[in-house]
Amino acid sequence: MNIFVTQLKDLSKVKGLQSIVSATAWTAASRVPDFKVGVEYNNAAAKAKVLTNVRSLLSEANVTYLYKNYLFGGNFNVDLRGQKILSNELGLTWSPATGSRFGLLHKGADKKPLELGKFWLYFNHAATSSQVVGTEFAYDWSTKAVAAKLGYSHKFNDSTSGKFKIDHDAKVDAILKHQYNNTVTVSLATGFSLRTIVESQKSKAFPVGLAFDLKF
Repeated sequence: MNIFVTQLKDLSKVKGLQSIVSATAWTAASRVPDFKVGVEYNNAAAKAKVLTNVRSLLSEANVTYLYKNYLFGGNFNVDLRGQKILSNELGLTWSPATGSRFGLLHKGADKKPLELGKFWLYFNHAATSSQVVGTEFAYDWSTKAVAAKLGYSHKFNDSTSGKFKIDHDAKVDAILKHQYNNTVTVSLATGFSLRTIVESQKSKAFPVGLAFDLKF
């Protein structure tokens, strides 16, 4: 339930204009390395970044602006070669009280990114230093579909945390993460349809996924 501009805890410590060079290499021999170049600008209230893939000429731009208690943001993906906008997101978050945060997000339509697409309304509240509850409501302008989610996260200690989420269709997702050290993090996740279980009146085996994240 994280809005793409959740919070600006700290605008970059390096102020002013900077150049960016990014290179990504893949282990698969069939994939060529990605090279991106761009610029980034930071000051006390704003941050803007433009990054372009030198091979495909696909460009991504991000901008955030903090005004008092309001944070505005936008994400844009542009095909410079085809001279068209591929996608765009515009968002706003604000905190009406300590520990609470509202968010609004609009994402342009998939095939017509400049037209009205999907809208999201978010609300997160830190009930305690270790417990956070949140809700998400979505509306698709083109299909008129409405969706909702309710989530809860709990921090058991400095290295272990868990998240639980259920949507309007009774689909449940849960994940438990444990960081052994600065290098290894283990995650245990599951997802199932509570409605299917209730309607069939049969308990089915829950799918469980195990993931290891390594950082060097």
